[in-house]
Amino acid sequence: VWLASGVQKRARKSGMSLDYGQELSKANWNEEILFTTFEGSFYVKEVVFFHNESSTLILTDLIENIETENVSIFEKLLFKIGDNHYPNGKTPRDLRMTFLFSKKQALKSYRIVKKWEPKNIIISHGPCIVGQAKEMLNQAFSWLEK
Repeated sequence: VWLASGVQKRARKSGMSLDYGQELSKANWNEEILFTTFEGSFYVKEVVFFHNESSTLILTDLIENIETENVSIFEKLLFKIGDNHYPNGKTPRDLRMTFLFSKKQALKSYRIVKKWEPKNIIISHGPCIVGQAKEMLNQAFSWLEK
């Protein structure tokens, strides 16, 4: 199990043990898969990955693009308010607010991701983006470039 920097320390403070994991900085696949910590949030430190061979960016929560055709009206409203609904997915509004005080750090992280020039994006919350990563990144992170 690969752990983001500081996860073991935070887990111990909470009474959990993650001693079986290894810090990402020691990963032996660093040439095949690049990674960086997306900085700037006072709440979350998301590690983002880039698979060189497939030009694929891998994200967890920085982009959500939730399909709403099979959810309740209430849930549709929540996703609309959260600004994370398909096809206009973005960084969810509540997560964006956690970057308010360190937007420059977030912009620096975003520029690293853009330099990788991904063609595809795998996200945890919504369909994969195939062949249109640049457009999705511009849409999802427009809040950073204002």
